[in-house]
Amino acid sequence: MLLNSVHFQYYIASDEYARYDLPFLMQQAEKAAREQMDDLVRKTDWNGLKVETSLQVGHAGQQICEQAEDCGADLIVTSTHGTTGLKHVLIGSTAEYLVRHASCPILVAPTRPTEPQIHSHEQK
Repeated sequence: MLLNSVHFQYYIASDEYARYDLPFLMQQAEKAAREQMDDLVRKTDWNGLKVETSLQVGHAGQQICEQAEDCGADLIVTSTHGTTGLKHVLIGSTAEYLVRHASCPILVAPTRPTEPQIHSHEQK
């Protein structure tokens, strides 16, 4: 199950703008998320694995936990950027939420590029 959760934070200065902008912006965010997921599914070799997709709107951690419980997931795999402030230097806020609330094990993988490690016997 591939789940993409769109959490739309919109900061408004006036209710007048929110009434017109928010629905359109939410629609565009959902459309872009769906296109990204469809592109990922289409371009990935799943090696015969059956892949289901789900697009949810709301708090990512809550959506992932609910979906995992509903489908009886054995494992949740997520990425982390670790860029949401000092509090989350090692693990992102969504990944941290999952680790604290999920009903199954979590595998958190960093998405930042890593430098190859040079071991002392490989140095010149």
